[in-house]
Amino acid sequence: MKRSIRILLLGVLLFAGGVGCADLIKITMKDVPRIQPAEVVSHMQDPDFTVIDIRLAHSWEQSPSKIKGASREVGDEFPTWNSKYAKNRTIVLYCA
Repeated sequence: MKRSIRILLLGVLLFAGGVGCADLIKITMKDVPRIQPAEVVSHMQDPDFTVIDIRLAHSWEQSPSKIKGASREVGDEFPTWNSKYAKNRTIVLYCA
C-alpha cells in the first residue's frame, strides 16, 4: 500500500553543495504545496498535523529559532524515518 502523506513545505529551500531539501526527499518543487507560518501556528494543536524540521544539522544547531512542538529529523535519511509518521496526517517539512 502506498503512503498517502500530504507534505507541505514551510520556508525557503536552501541549496548547500547543490543539494536542497526537495532533493533530499526526492520530490520536485512543483509537487510541494506551500504553507504560511501563520497557518502552521493555527494548526499546531491539531492531532493530525505534524511539523518536521529537516534543516541541515549545522543550520539547525546554529539557529536561535526552533519550532516548538516540531520533530527533528535528518532530511537525507527520509527512507529511515518516514514510516514512523501516520499515513493520514498532514506533514509540514521545515527546511529554511
